[in-house]
Amino acid sequence: MAAFKPAFAFVADVHLRPRTWVRYPEIRGDAFRSLQQVCSYCRVSQLPLVLGGDVFDSRRPDSESVRVFNDAVATCRQPVYFVQGNHDNVSVPWPAVTDAATSIHSKVITLGDIRVYGLDWQPRGSLATALESIPEGIDVVVAHQAWEELQGIGSVDGSVSDVHADVLLTGDYHKQLELTAVRRDTGTPIRVLSPGSTHLCRLGEDPRKYLFVVGRQGTEVQWQKVPLETREYSRIRVESAEALEQLKDAVAAYPPYENPDARPVIQLRYEASLPGVVDYVQTVPLQAHWLLDAYYAAVEVEIAVDPAMDGFDSLCGAVSQMPLDARTQDIVQRLLQTPTGQLAETLQDLYTTFMAE
Repeated sequence: MAAFKPAFAFVADVHLRPRTWVRYPEIRGDAFRSLQQVCSYCRVSQLPLVLGGDVFDSRRPDSESVRVFNDAVATCRQPVYFVQGNHDNVSVPWPAVTDAATSIHSKVITLGDIRVYGLDWQPRGSLATALESIPEGIDVVVAHQAWEELQGIGSVDGSVSDVHADVLLTGDYHKQLELTAVRRDTGTPIRVLSPGSTHLCRLGEDPRKYLFVVGRQGTEVQWQKVPLETREYSRIRVESAEALEQLKDAVAAYPPYENPDARPVIQLRYEASLPGVVDYVQTVPLQAHWLLDAYYAAVEVEIAVDPAMDGFDSLCGAVSQMPLDARTQDIVQRLLQTPTGQLAETLQDLYTTFMAE
């Protein structure tokens, strides 16, 4: 078997910001530490770095995030290339504030012997035209879009099959995922890598994060993943007296973390009517960042529809006429329109969106 020849490192969805969640201001620096690890790896391995969009979390990033980016790129001591994502897309890209980072939007660069073409995030109506502009003979396209093959449900920008290259490296989808599709223009395979985010951006994400080293093995473009050291994350449910006692034992055995930046995140969901649980969670030790999420046992609620309401022929139509605020209306309609087999995923998505706000 031919040896793997590294050409560059690739990550996406760095989302630089001091704090991951507004609701939990004590959890900070995760995005910064991941970028610093990536740049340190590139310096030691002497590999260029390609950033696949959403380098910053906002089109108007805070000064601390800009400073951390500049410092990290300076310590990289290797070429840094980037495309913009939907979160940080502006006419003058923020990563370009340092001379060490170069935009590759609509440009071809050669890393090793791999021809790479970059594409900033495109609105849905502009993506097809942008994809048609990809030159011939491109090995790898770096982009940041919501692709229907990855997204599965929800709003998407376009199809992987319309990308004119052998490999697509894409940001936007925060999960690490690899798949193969078929190009419409040639009928040949196109391989896709979504590296996922570089740190925990949403509750419920897989906390295991990676950078990817892209290179050649023989004639094919291949990649290898390198783990990043990220904050530990786990979810615990307490629904019984036995589970509460097990939690107490686990907390008592938890190792102390002198550095608050290293403390894990533990999302504790507990039945609030369980005797003693509320008193306990209010005094839980601070070896970890505890995200407390109380709930009550489900109860059945009956909604009466006013017979005077008419002009609808479905449950969605009936709900649309109810006196609900816009956000509640949107959530209810989404749940009603979700296929039964995808309901759990939709509920989890709604929950993580709520927790991230």
